[in-house]
Amino acid sequence: MSDVVTTIAIAAGTAIGVAVATNWTVGPRLEARNRKIQAAHMGREQLASQLRAITAACERLQGIQIPAGVPAEIQTAIRGERARWRAQVDTATADLVDNLEIFALTFHGELGIRDTGVRAVGMMRMVWLSGRSDDRKVEIIREIAINLHAFYFGGFRSMLHPRRAITAREDLKARLDALEAGQ
Repeated sequence: MSDVVTTIAIAAGTAIGVAVATNWTVGPRLEARNRKIQAAHMGREQLASQLRAITAACERLQGIQIPAGVPAEIQTAIRGERARWRAQVDTATADLVDNLEIFALTFHGELGIRDTGVRAVGMMRMVWLSGRSDDRKVEIIREIAINLHAFYFGGFRSMLHPRRAITAREDLKARLDALEAGQ
């Protein structure tokens, strides 16, 4: 009987000793790594949210125009809404540029994944600040936001069909190249 108790005591003591040693040596590293991973995911969620907000505001700006023959107070209300949506695009593109470090560094630098995102975000902001007409700005920014979202967040279907992600990246790069060439 005492051999069984001794064996159990040795096993329990060894388990406790290993658990304590692991918590003291490896635990802090795992906690730090966990915080970094969570921060990266939060940054990516913020990017996805901003891209969806930009896309939605651009679609509202494209879809809702002031109809002819409506009363002046309705025209004023629609103009106010359109100004608010333009302000949303302005704020979202500025936030993305101002907070590149939150999401850009969370993506791999290999294959140009990080650089493509930085380039696209910068281009959206430059287009918004450009002298183009509002309709043209909205069209270009919406297209870039949709392509960037598809590139980064294509979802499970992209993993099953990697060609979609490659196509989204190629479309995005072609659009950015065209904009940089002045088209």
